[in-house]
Amino acid sequence: MDLFVLARQLLEELFNVYPDKRYWKQLRGLAEERDVIKALFYLKEEGYIEILEHASLIGQDAIDSVGWAKLKSDGINLIKNPPEFNRIFPSVQQNINISGSEIHGSVLQGIRNVLHSAAEVKEAFDEIVGEVQRSDLPESEKEEVARLLDSIRIEIDTALPDIGEVRTLMESIRTKADWIHERVVKHPVTSSVLANRLIEWLFGLPVE
Repeated sequence: MDLFVLARQLLEELFNVYPDKRYWKQLRGLAEERDVIKALFYLKEEGYIEILEHASLIGQDAIDSVGWAKLKSDGINLIKNPPEFNRIFPSVQQNINISGSEIHGSVLQGIRNVLHSAAEVKEAFDEIVGEVQRSDLPESEKEEVARLLDSIRIEIDTALPDIGEVRTLMESIRTKADWIHERVVKHPVTSSVLANRLIEWLFGLPVE
């Protein structure tokens, strides 16, 4: 499992039981034990949780590793700030390639999908447009890319988005500059929205 997706799940689990702590054995069901421990120590290094580890010993041989984890104030504050929490620990990791006549992608879902408001989506696209405006692209192409990005934003915000149209727009952006295309499919907000709309299109169900 992806480290950041698992780390998000652990933070949410610890938040749900706060101010109590959770023993590692109670968290093993989320992923393989070594992955859980790796994610816990990552969260500790980032200052979001505190952990205590000790081993039961027989002579010089450790027979069982026991530890518990508990949220710290920085972890609580992060979870209470959904935009920042979603930015650092997206609950859906996407690997999307939209090109030609096909869409290729894989979606790794966490506990729940991130649902972004229209304002958040617009802010994300505006951020990418700002990067385009500061780039060394010719002015005419900057305007064209900005128009394409806005068209994608509007299309994916409709009740029944035309995935073929989104694909065509994304391919047009790729022909202008690969880095802009990559920025759209890897930005935590735009990639999440694209993945959610792709799921709806593939399975005919809204992402909840």
